[in-house]
Amino acid sequence: MAYILHLEKRKMPETTKNIFMNAENGNTQITVPAIVIAEIGYLSEKAHRY
Repeated sequence: MAYILHLEKRKMPETTKNIFMNAENGNTQITVPAIVIAEIGYLSEKAHRY
């Protein structure tokens, strides 16, 4: 869920925001499982059908 909040530039806890900021600066890596990407795609397609 945090990944979606980040992509949508929505409000999130400061700690979570710092993790994404560190990743953008190259100081850390965030691993996103393939199933999460698939689920995001599925939910996106489902939302566009209605």
